Amino acid sequence: MSIYIYGAGNIGEKLLKKMNKYEISLDGFMDSYKEGEFLNYPILPITEIDKNSIVVISVLNTSSILSIYKTLCSNGIVNIYWFKDFSDKSSKLGLEAFLKNECVSLVGWGDLIMPHVELHISDKCNLNCRGCTHFSPLFDEIGAVFEEKMEDIMKLKRLFPEIFRIDVLGGEPLLNPDLAEYVIALRKELPKTFIQIYTNGLLIPQLSEDILKIIYENNIGVSISEYAPTHKIIDKITNRLEEYEIHYRIAAYDSKQKFNTPVSTNANSKYPKLCISDGCITVNNGMIARCPTLMYISKFNEYFQQNLPTEGIYKLDDYTDGNLLLKDMEKEVPLCKHCIQKDIEWSICDKEKHFEDFAVSE
Repeated sequence: MSIYIYGAGNIGEKLLKKMNKYEISLDGFMDSYKEGEFLNYPILPITEIDKNSIVVISVLNTSSILSIYKTLCSNGIVNIYWFKDFSDKSSKLGLEAFLKNECVSLVGWGDLIMPHVELHISDKCNLNCRGCTHFSPLFDEIGAVFEEKMEDIMKLKRLFPEIFRIDVLGGEPLLNPDLAEYVIALRKELPKTFIQIYTNGLLIPQLSEDILKIIYENNIGVSISEYAPTHKIIDKITNRLEEYEIHYRIAAYDSKQKFNTPVSTNANSKYPKLCISDGCITVNNGMIARCPTLMYISKFNEYFQQNLPTEGIYKLDDYTDGNLLLKDMEKEVPLCKHCIQKDIEWSICDKEKHFEDFAVSE
C-alpha cells in the first residue's frame, strides 16, 4: 500500500524521519501550496494519488488538519491519519506500530467534527505567569467539579459524532486531585479523540506511579510549556515521562521568552489587534465560548473592577445542531476589539496582582 505525507514543511520533515525510524518507505508528499520535490520525494497533486493509499497529515493547526481531511475525503481517500509529533521510544518497527504510536486515525470519521475543546480542570496555577490569557493568577481555588466538567463533555458528545482534540489544562491541571478520574473518564467517552494534558511540568516528578500508569494506559499526551523554572528541571521531567513511556511534546525554552499582554480596556487601543486564542473553544459549567479569555474575562473584571464585554458566551443546552454551534464559535465578539499585541518578558505575578500584569488602558 502506498503512503504519502500531506504537508511539505518542517513537520513533514520530522514525520519522514519518524517513518525512516520505523523502516517505512514513503511514496511522496502532497501539499496545498508547493509543487515539484521535497527532500528528494515528488510532491504530487491529489488527483494522482491512488484512493487506497494511506495519507498522514503533517500539520499542527487543528482547523487546517480538518480542512485537509475533508479535501482528502471529497477526493475518495479514506485511509487518513494525523501525525501527533510527540516523543516516542517504541522499539517496534513497521507500519502498524507507526500508525498506532505516532498517529491519530481519522478513518471513518464523518463531516461533523468538533475541532478543539479546552477543558479546565483547575482554575488556579502553581506558577502564575503575567499575561496569562486564562487569568489563572487571579484564582485561589481549583474550582473544577468532576461531575460538572464531564457533563460538559457529554453535552458536546450529544452534538458531535466526533471530537478531534481535547486539551486538559488550567491553570495547572496537575494540581487537581481528581486527575486520574478525568483521564479515565475522558478516554472512556472519547476513544478516538486526541487528548493531551497541558502543563508547566513542575509537578511531573512528584506524580505517583499510579497516575503515570493511567496516563500511559489511556494514551494521553503531555504537552509541556518550558518556562524558566521548568527549564531548570527539564531532565527530571522528561526522564519521569520516559520511564512510563508517556508521549510528550515540549514548547522549547527561550532564555528571552516573551509573553503577551492579553487585553486593553480601550477598544481603540494604540496597540495592534491580536488574537492568540483563535480556535481554543472553551467549555465551563454548561457554557461554551470561542476562547478562554472570553470565558474568564469576568474574573478580570471582578478583580480589577473593570467592565470588559462578556457577550458571546453561550449555553450548551441551547443547541441541538453542532453546525450552528461551530458557526457561533467563529463569530467575532465584542471582546475581540480589546485583544492586543504587547510583548512582555516572561515573569510571574507578585503576591499582590496588578492590573498591568494582564492589561493596558491605552
